[in-house]
Amino acid sequence: MKSNLRSVHRAVGILAPVFLFVIALSGLALQVHLIVEPPPSIAPPKPGGVASNPPPPITPLKPGEAAAPPPSPSDENIQSLLATVLEAAQRAQPNAPVIAVRLRLQGKQPIGEVTFATPEPQLLAFDAATGAASQLPPSLGKLHATLLRIHRGDLIGPTGVWLSIASGLALIGLAITGLMAYLRMFQARTKINRRALFWK
Repeated sequence: MKSNLRSVHRAVGILAPVFLFVIALSGLALQVHLIVEPPPSIAPPKPGGVASNPPPPITPLKPGEAAAPPPSPSDENIQSLLATVLEAAQRAQPNAPVIAVRLRLQGKQPIGEVTFATPEPQLLAFDAATGAASQLPPSLGKLHATLLRIHRGDLIGPTGVWLSIASGLALIGLAITGLMAYLRMFQARTKINRRALFWK
């Protein structure tokens, strides 16, 4: 059992490092990029200045008053909003097929984000109530998007996603088999009265 455990640990340790290194390096690059170039929505204000996107004012509740739950849109309302967004998207890009539509609320304003199947996928936003063009939320840029795709593995398609999943499972396996091997060695050392947690 002991030799089998070590064999599994060594086999995983030989096969997994390349993929784990890519995941670790891309994750580190993502964090560094967020620090070096924070998106406008989370960028700190300049000294003495005002944040570019200040939060909306908050109206305090009266004693004993409960906050009203947000209204739940009906299916008919959602269908109407989707139809408005799709009509606006057709006017904006009449020759580009739509591959994805996302509805969200910006305050109380419904916004529809549409992704078009252009050579380089294009994302546009529209007021879902009127069909007017709207601004997209601040983007982290192409570099961040590319690093994220490397980190997730989808830069090389479904194969990369499965490799990323396998790498995560391999890391869990290394942690488990490594801990089990350590506990077995520690148990053997305690039998000869050597109880140090670390040894050479």
